[in-house]
Amino acid sequence: MARKKDYEIGRNKPPVHTRFKPGQSGNKKGRPKGSRNIATDLNEELNEMMSITEGGKTRKLSKRRIMIKATVNKAIKGDVRAVNTVIVLNDRSPNQPGVDDTPGVMPVDDAAVLEAFTLQNLADAKQLASDKKKSKPRSTKAGSKKSAKPDKARGSKTKKGDPK
Repeated sequence: MARKKDYEIGRNKPPVHTRFKPGQSGNKKGRPKGSRNIATDLNEELNEMMSITEGGKTRKLSKRRIMIKATVNKAIKGDVRAVNTVIVLNDRSPNQPGVDDTPGVMPVDDAAVLEAFTLQNLADAKQLASDKKKSKPRSTKAGSKKSAKPDKARGSKTKKGDPK
């Protein structure tokens, strides 16, 4: 004879003795707290300083800066891939010289376009409101709200033999 189980059996209900106990993890070792990802390693490596000789003088620059200098120099010499890379990097950079990033200040052209758009929307809204006032819905004859003829859409019942 089968013994009676002290727990519910079924889908997504494993036996009690195989379930995790409170405070027990399924991944005992887990990811170490100090582990690093590739982005951290790459940033650390690119920020590392190196000595380079430029024009007879030795300077310390970050590897990131050296890579940018090398790419720009290749672009100047005519390397098309380097030119494309420089253009993409320049477009992505948040602080470009010559671009005003002052919050709340809008270029004159944009302000004029925005004002024209607002005035047009206001005029359209006034026109729509006046059109609604002019074309009020027609009311039915005084006191009669129902039509004299029964409507099939309302569910009027007709006999099969009766012609309409």
